[in-house]
Amino acid sequence: TTLLWAVVLGAVFWSWQRAERTLSIHSITTQRREAFYWATVFATFALGTALGDFTAASLHLGYLASGVLFSVVILVPALLWWRFGPGSIAAFWMSYIVTRPLGASFADYLGKPHSISGINFGDAPTARTRAAGVVRSVDPWTQRCVEKRRDEARVGGRRSERYQAHRRQHPPVATQPHAHADHGEADHAADRSTERRLEEPDQGHGAPPLPGPAGPRASPPERGPCSAQRW
Repeated sequence: TTLLWAVVLGAVFWSWQRAERTLSIHSITTQRREAFYWATVFATFALGTALGDFTAASLHLGYLASGVLFSVVILVPALLWWRFGPGSIAAFWMSYIVTRPLGASFADYLGKPHSISGINFGDAPTARTRAAGVVRSVDPWTQRCVEKRRDEARVGGRRSERYQAHRRQHPPVATQPHAHADHGEADHAADRSTERRLEEPDQGHGAPPLPGPAGPRASPPERGPCSAQRW
């Protein structure tokens, strides 16, 4: 079964790479790439379960020894990436594949009876404990993301209000029909400069800067786990 699911996972990776020319999770922006991703997750879970059972039962290592084994194996991609640089995408997927047998081995060690190398804590208590741990670790991160997006929305609203107020106080100068053509371009350039300068965050020194000599440009938006941009 382990060999079967290894072939299935290899076929999914091959089809994904051939169709999309990349296996990066940061490029999953279409429905077809998302379908490849979930097919990979499905095959990875099946392979991990079969591999964990193979080492624990067929190789007679037991669940605890299997968990320790996979704890060492999951460090190999990081070591290879650090020393030889196979690429972050390959290192990620190699580590991702090992996460399933790693977690399943320790879960089975806690939940299974003594007769099959477990400590007989029980499958249901083990599942509840692990689920509570996941929720407890994810909830603070989720709350921080929600608060950050709420703050970004408030800042964006204030910037829009400031820009509209400035436009009302300083309306664009209308050009004469026979004026030089470059006057309209200059007005547009001034408007763009005003927008950039009004979008710069306040530094606690009063009103936002008005159009004038070009100052330091605002830094690009942050790209992180709380970013609104998808993956």
